[in-house]
Formats: sequence, structure tokens, C-alpha cells
Amino acid sequence: MNEILLLRHAEPESAGLYIGRGSNPELSPAGRKKAEEITRILVREKPERLYSSPLKRALKTITPTAVKTGLEIVISENFSEMDFGDWEGLGWKEIEQRDPNLWHSWLDNPWEIPPPGGETLKELQERVISSLNQILNNHPGEKILIATHGGPIRTILGHALALEPSAFWSVGIDYAGLCRFRQQPLGALDLLQWNIHLK
Repeated sequence: MNEILLLRHAEPESAGLYIGRGSNPELSPAGRKKAEEITRILVREKPERLYSSPLKRALKTITPTAVKTGLEIVISENFSEMDFGDWEGLGWKEIEQRDPNLWHSWLDNPWEIPPPGGETLKELQERVISSLNQILNNHPGEKILIATHGGPIRTILGHALALEPSAFWSVGIDYAGLCRFRQQPLGALDLLQWNIHLK
């Protein structure tokens, strides 16, 4: 059975704003420090494969682990954060003031309603789950560590537990939080641990 470790990136610059697929900030000083601190714990997990979103905040979070383990980081575009379109780089209060009706419609039904110029939760799920299944098929029985973002991690949880799309916003995942799943023989995913704080 595969074991899947999903690592949310450490704190980026512009934390607290909607920074999605179209934003590529560096890690903050605190984020860079955290990426180094969690390396010894991730190395002890003995991952056999490393994957990452191409965005700098994810890639630079997992790079110290790659250096210590000698494993190659495979870049997966589909593990990028959700595309927030015209809302990229804005805070929620600014978005609500600018597009109040669309903002509330999106919160109520992100599955079908995208941010302007962005993507729906359905589109996010399709690309994330397709790539996850491909990775699992390519590496049967291996432990895989994926550095990604809050949106893809919540999407995988929703897929595994068959959650309603409205539950997407109700699930917290902290910067540098780790989530552990196991793939059953018939392909279903078991959630083993959620939002582990690596210390």
C-alpha cells in the first residue's frame, strides 16, 4: 500500500492574502527557517519519492529535504494552488468590497462558481486527483512526499472522505502542516493524520 505525505508549504511573503496559482512569492524569513527546521523530521519519514508544486513557496520548503535525502524533486504543475484569477494578491475584505455578490456566491458554491478569471473547485479537484492517481500508479507500494498548498490538500481530503464541497472552507491546514494518507488495495484513501505540527 502507498503512504502519501502531503506537506503544506511554509509561510510565504504576503501570507494572509489570496495567493494562488498565479502568485509566486518567496518564503518569508520565518518560512525559510521553518523549512530548515522540519527537514530532520521529514528525513526520518524515509520518503521514497519527492514531488512538488512548481511554485517557489512549495519547492523551497521541500528542497532542504531533497538535499539531505539525495532524492530528486519531481515537479507537478497540477499540484499548484487554486487559481484565484482577478482576486490574486487581495485580502478577503477587499474582495468582498469589490465583488460582494460574486464573493458570497463563490463561498456558497465554489464547486461551480469560480473567482473572475480563476478556476472552480471542480476544476481544481480534477487536476489534483488525476495527478495523484498517476503518481500512485507509477510508484506502487512506496512512501511519497508531496509539497503543495492548502487548496490541493483540502481537495484530496474532500475526495478521500467524500465531503460536500461546502466543507472545503471548514478544514484548517497550517503552514508546514503535514497530512498522512494510506491507499487501500482497491484504491480508496484512508486519512491517518491531519495537520501534524512538525517540531
